[in-house]
Amino acid sequence: MKKLLFIASGILMLTLASCSKECTCTTKYSGEGAEYMPDIVSVVNTEKKCSDGNSTVSAGGLTMTTTCE
Repeated sequence: MKKLLFIASGILMLTLASCSKECTCTTKYSGEGAEYMPDIVSVVNTEKKCSDGNSTVSAGGLTMTTTCE
């Protein structure tokens, strides 16, 4: 019985892990003061499309653009 539960929990873990998708997101800055801001690269796990993480935000002459693939 313990073997069966162990195997079932292993299959469940693999199934849940396969649902998530790994996306690499890069954040870049442009505009006034952008030369002082480093590019940021992060890895995100999501169940949605990677492109759902794309965004652009502007404030005070500085624009932050995040692109995920």
